[in-house]
Amino acid sequence: MALTAASALIAVVVVGIGLFIAALGRPTIVKILLGGLFAGLGVAAMHYTGMAAMRVEAEIHYDTGAWPSRSPSPSSPPRSRCGSS
Repeated sequence: MALTAASALIAVVVVGIGLFIAALGRPTIVKILLGGLFAGLGVAAMHYTGMAAMRVEAEIHYDTGAWPSRSPSPSSPPRSRCGSS
């Protein structure tokens, strides 16, 4: 829960700083670029912090024969993507 809260706080603070820089006073190319950089870094930090907060029990299975060398024919039944097949 702490990382989720940190993700939201990062988004609000860092993106807010970026918007403040870009919008305060007379717009110049440097201010717009710097503000955009801050906003973009804030969104990226929010994303990666939020992803780090996720806890999921999952299994990954690879079906190397399905892509890209062949595709199922319309008459074949669909194959299960999860669990055992």
